Amino acid sequence: MVTVLARPTVASRSARPSTPRLLIAAGVAGFLRLQSTSFLPMNFHSILAPRQRRHEPCETRLNAVAYEAADVLVEKDQQQEQERKRIPVSQLSVGQMVEGAVKKVVYGKGVIVDVGAETDGFLPATEFRDGFPTEVARQELRPRKRIVAKIMSIDGDRFYLTRRSVDSDQSARDNVRNLDGDASAFKADAVAAKWLEGEVVSMTFNAVFVSLTPSNGGNPVSAILQQGDFAEGFVEKVQLGSNVRVRVKLVDERKNRVTVTMKDPTDAAAMPLEVGQALQGTVVKIVPQKGVLVDVGAARPGFLGVEEFRDGFPKDIEEVRPGTDVEVRVLAKDSSSDRFYLTRRSGALERPPKDLPKGDVSPFAGVSTDRDLDAEVVFMNVDAVFLTVSPPGGGEPVPAILHKDDMTKAFFDEVAPGGKTTVQLRYVDEKRARLSVTMKGFELTRSEDLQVGESVKGTVKSMIPGKGVLVDIGATRLGLLPIAEFRDGFPTNAEYYRPGAKCNLRILSMDGDRLTFTRRSGELSRPQDDLSLRDNDISAFDKASSDTWFDAEVVQISLYGVFVKVTCPTTGLPVRGMVHQKNFDIGFVNQVYLGMPVRVRVLSVRPEQRQLDLSMV
Repeated sequence: MVTVLARPTVASRSARPSTPRLLIAAGVAGFLRLQSTSFLPMNFHSILAPRQRRHEPCETRLNAVAYEAADVLVEKDQQQEQERKRIPVSQLSVGQMVEGAVKKVVYGKGVIVDVGAETDGFLPATEFRDGFPTEVARQELRPRKRIVAKIMSIDGDRFYLTRRSVDSDQSARDNVRNLDGDASAFKADAVAAKWLEGEVVSMTFNAVFVSLTPSNGGNPVSAILQQGDFAEGFVEKVQLGSNVRVRVKLVDERKNRVTVTMKDPTDAAAMPLEVGQALQGTVVKIVPQKGVLVDVGAARPGFLGVEEFRDGFPKDIEEVRPGTDVEVRVLAKDSSSDRFYLTRRSGALERPPKDLPKGDVSPFAGVSTDRDLDAEVVFMNVDAVFLTVSPPGGGEPVPAILHKDDMTKAFFDEVAPGGKTTVQLRYVDEKRARLSVTMKGFELTRSEDLQVGESVKGTVKSMIPGKGVLVDIGATRLGLLPIAEFRDGFPTNAEYYRPGAKCNLRILSMDGDRLTFTRRSGELSRPQDDLSLRDNDISAFDKASSDTWFDAEVVQISLYGVFVKVTCPTTGLPVRGMVHQKNFDIGFVNQVYLGMPVRVRVLSVRPEQRQLDLSMV
């Protein structure tokens, strides 16, 4: 294994190698390709060995190049060494204890764990711990978290793990596929409040699924037992195959779903709920981006929307976690079903309809950003308030969105559905037929006051998967920072562009009030990526030898590789191919730019998917 000295930290500057040694390192690294690291001399690390000096030579770009070369060599060597040492799944055995790191969370199902085998193992939610896999257990098993588990079962090259001290009945899991009964068969059991015997067949972080057969016979169904309906002590002892005694709470024929409980009937369940009634409840489930379900002892949980979490703007949906006890009031009931809605707000219970009108946004063209417009709050989520705004000259109101960063502090603390306010126009979104508004119009910079190449500061507002991030620089509308413009070279630091991140930018281009930014240095001209190249025939590359090199040009940069334009050897037409990050040449990460000429060879050709995989090494 090749050993190379890692890049020194700021604290160890005096121990950095001298410039002559870096010259040698840069020269060696420049002539060696990644796949040739096994030919490096075993004493290569001595080239970069630190020399104690009283006076350190000044840092130059050469230092960065040499250290980057050394880092890439070390990383590639470690990856190869790790791959060589991976254990075949055939050498694993059921009951064997293994240690690994969590790689990925599969929400609602479990986590993928790397234990050093040729394939990753899967730890189902049902096997997180003894008893029920609570939300706390899920929070503990984050990516990169190291855990110890036991191999529960092996199926070919797949294997499953457990952290339980007692083995679960895995045959119960297999029975889930056969639970295709009719939910309507349980209506009589629900009316009579009969107790039925069931078997636990699966679990999530919020509920247990029970195999249940109606009392009058028929096929079993997979009934839902929410955490709020558990009997006392059930959380600590439940496992697959556990026998449970439940009664039917709700039958949803439309979704063919049965909801059950382990609790005795309560007066609250028998007594009809009244609008305005104050209740004590427990949060049982998060409905992402919308709200939470609260068990108040009724026949089914009530829905508490995010706009009803508190007086003012909802800070975060996570402020009301499963298991949290809350005081609520009945906001409304659905007369056509037994659904009901809850609130934690004070004051009146009247709410405007949540349907936004489809208005004509043309009257707002040319409206100044400092002009006050009358608006009414319709509803909100954790990111923004949705309103209706009346045109300045009168007419039908149109829908608008007010992001939380565009609110004043007073509005943030006091906003309520149906509330009246005034806003200023940020921009007109003709495509969606709605407005983007602000309460800070006097602070906005007009697009005509900006120019290409100008340096600006901004805040990342949101991510657009596969394209980049939207950044607020205080202009009338958000601008796009494409992935290819994240930094000089390849965008390896994408994690720094999370919502809320601050960044220094330059204006790359302007199209009316649409802005595009860059964080690259140098010129601002960019070649155009012709997407029509994807339609050209790539089948001729299937006959190309893997030793044949082609001239290509970088036309697009993504988070996982680059797309290049390369000419087909038979038709002479340009086509689009992809070079994955793992197939980059050494130093390419720090050098790549749009329009850069490169040399590539063919790895694979898939004409049906129009996919041409290329390599630089």
